[in-house]
Amino acid sequence: NKRGKKLRHCLQTEMDDQQHEMAMVTDDDGTPATSSHESSGVPLPPPVTAPTEGTNKLHLFGDEHLAREHAETPQAERDQATRDLYGIDDYVIDETDNFLEESLLLLDEAIQDVEEKEAYELGLFVNPDYITSKNFHIMFLRAERFDIPKTAIRIVKYWGRKVQLFGTDHAFKPLSILDFPSQDEVALRCGGLALLNTRDQVGRAVFFCYRKYWDHRPESRESMVRLMWLVIHTAVEDDELVQRNGVVGLMANDMSSQAGTSETYASQSQAASYFDPALHHWLWNDAGILPFRVAGIHHFTPQSDILSFIYNRSGLFFMGRTARLLYRRYNGTKDENMARLEEYGLTSDMVPTELGGGMIFDKSLWIRSRVERDMLLLTMEQQAKIAGG
Repeated sequence: NKRGKKLRHCLQTEMDDQQHEMAMVTDDDGTPATSSHESSGVPLPPPVTAPTEGTNKLHLFGDEHLAREHAETPQAERDQATRDLYGIDDYVIDETDNFLEESLLLLDEAIQDVEEKEAYELGLFVNPDYITSKNFHIMFLRAERFDIPKTAIRIVKYWGRKVQLFGTDHAFKPLSILDFPSQDEVALRCGGLALLNTRDQVGRAVFFCYRKYWDHRPESRESMVRLMWLVIHTAVEDDELVQRNGVVGLMANDMSSQAGTSETYASQSQAASYFDPALHHWLWNDAGILPFRVAGIHHFTPQSDILSFIYNRSGLFFMGRTARLLYRRYNGTKDENMARLEEYGLTSDMVPTELGGGMIFDKSLWIRSRVERDMLLLTMEQQAKIAGG
């Protein structure tokens, strides 16, 4: 059938690309590099550790690491990443009522086996109906493709992190923009992280990350992280198609004509200081505990952009292997980028003009919609309390 042919074509294309990447990585004697980290002499970076406040250490992760990592990743994982990227046969689990009920029971048991779940247990005391909500847990199950042990760990980490970001007063109830602290106002209005008012051709939500619009003040790190939480919750709440199919990301640093040139950064060290390792660590860490699945990361990088070079070499480090398998870089002409992006289900009318597409990006549109939604829910909650005496 057509979908089967397209899947075979996509898998072959990805395999050809991976073989080409590996051909570019050679040992000193000119022979292809081996697949062993030790024998290659080019080890992958060490595991990510919690960054210290104000750190500016950059862990480099170059093309040679990407190529070797791709080659060493099991074929089944690479094939799944290809399916995610192209949106082909991306969700084949038959969610019957019996299947869901059994999965939820197994999940409850698995959560009990997770150690160090103080925040989760506190939530059970404060708001048990919400903490154990069926629909809430199903979001996490879908994010992990119903891998019960992984889902249990993800949920426990979610509650621990939510308490850190929002405090116990707001953590154990549905996320609401009305509960965000006043210090987040700049980040919320900047438009640097946003949910686009569109879905791609297979129904995936589109996350827009444009560093030019970020609130770069060091004191705003947590504000930017809370903003990402709001974007993801807005994408997946009450949208089963997005929960099943995932979220794709469009990202860039600055695509303006002067991006990355001497007019933007006085030196490479200045550009390095513009890249905040601590913030990127937090963002990617939280991406791994929120109830969604990454289905593609499309990064637009002008070749002259010093910051893009630094991101390619350091930002990739914080992603983790699964996200790196879904990472694609674009540094061609506008037409070349749009044509390549369309292969992954994103047409130019779904792409903001900042990246060369045809969508006029309204920085505050999704924020206004979210405020209206949360105001309505608050009004309904208050009316229900009045009616209940």
